[in-house]
Amino acid sequence: MSLRHRLLASLGLSFVALWLLVAGLMYLHLEQQVSRTLDQRLAASATMVAGLIARQPERLLASPPSPLLVTPQLEGLPARFVQQTATSSCKPAVWITAC
Repeated sequence: MSLRHRLLASLGLSFVALWLLVAGLMYLHLEQQVSRTLDQRLAASATMVAGLIARQPERLLASPPSPLLVTPQLEGLPARFVQQTATSSCKPAVWITAC
């Protein structure tokens, strides 16, 4: 193999290795950035829902509990505890967990 071919092969392999390294680092950075963005969107949505619940808690308490809010944690509790939880002064968002 001539000197010219060895030089081209080593330069080509170096560029491929460098490109793979940069691509891997960009992927890791992009994954962190997407995760951070999704966390921020989730926090913004939770804040919006909490604001909506805080503005009209009497409508939520007056309506029968949604089956979507019943969790396995509440299904095993006595009926009086679940009723007391639903009518207590806790925020409606706390229904999912026990007051």
